[in-house]
Formats: sequence, structure tokens, C-alpha cells
Amino acid sequence: MTYSQDDHGTHVAGTIHMMAPDAEIHDYRVFGKDGFEIDDAIATSIYESCFDGCDIINMSLGGRWPSSTIRSAVQYAHSRGVIVVCAAGNEGDANPLTNERSYPALWPEALCIAAVGKSGKLPVAYFSNTNPEVDYSGIGVDAIS
Repeated sequence: MTYSQDDHGTHVAGTIHMMAPDAEIHDYRVFGKDGFEIDDAIATSIYESCFDGCDIINMSLGGRWPSSTIRSAVQYAHSRGVIVVCAAGNEGDANPLTNERSYPALWPEALCIAAVGKSGKLPVAYFSNTNPEVDYSGIGVDAIS
């Protein structure tokens, strides 16, 4: 199946629902042709999710350079006891010994999650970022939602 630019969040929400069917899932659009600048949209969504009472924020996004706007929002969420889960990134080079970095996953207030494949001994997914800050990994190849 081919996903459009805006389908990834739907796929992730479906996966979360499969793992935690009783979870209440909120969605906050941060990409698209209308609205805020991306950093502002991400930060606003983090604040809004805190105000809405969310316990966990999942961000399957990231970028090479840190943003002080997003960092402040992540720190705010963390200070409120909200668990912030972030993708390690998709700029990997298929070598688990190199360090590809992506924010907000690298900040200490966030859990950094890498992707692994389903085969053999769960190899690092060819596209997944690897670095010493990765906290956990999960199946990220051929995942059904």
C-alpha cells in the first residue's frame, strides 16, 4: 500500500488502537498546506494535548536540527507528567554503528524509539536512525494497522 503524505498518522493511530483498544486517541494535525509554520504547529499541538488531558504524546516526526519552540513545549509536557514518545528518525543508513540524530527524540524529556524488522533477530530497520539515545525499539517494517 502506498501512503500519501498525510496517511502516516492514521496508520500509527491504527497501530496504537490495536495495541491498546481502550485508549482514547486524539489527533493533532501538524503537517499540511494550511495553518501554522511547522515548528509552531508541533509546539501548539503539544500544548493543546496537555490542556486536553492527554497522558501520552506520540510524535512520529523529527528533524535534524533542534527547535527551541518545540523544546519548550516538550519540556512543558514533561513537567506535567505527560510521556513524550518520539520516532528516532528515518534517515538511517542501515548501519547500527553510525549515529543519525533527530529532534525531538534526542531530548532527555522524550523517549526515543527506533524501528526494527520482523525477520531473524529483529535487525534494525534499514531506514531507522541509530544513536546512543535510543531508548526502545519496535517493529517498524511491514506493520499492519
